Amino acid sequence: SALLGVNPNTIQKAYRILEDEGLIESHSGTKSFVVLNSEKAEAVRRELVEDNARSAIEKLKDMGITKNEAFSLIEKYWN
Repeated sequence: SALLGVNPNTIQKAYRILEDEGLIESHSGTKSFVVLNSEKAEAVRRELVEDNARSAIEKLKDMGITKNEAFSLIEKYWN
């Protein structure tokens, strides 16, 4: 936490959340380990994709872009 300039309580909370989500395992006196299986990795990936898509769509709507214009942009830049 000192290296990052972050409150130690914030770091502990982040680790607790990661443990609750099943992304890491921590044991007293040892390092924490990533325990990400393929199902959990896919779920995390899907959640990130959906969050990013939702955010992009909101921004496009805020700029007045129609659904058809958005689809055209996706087609244009997909490849």
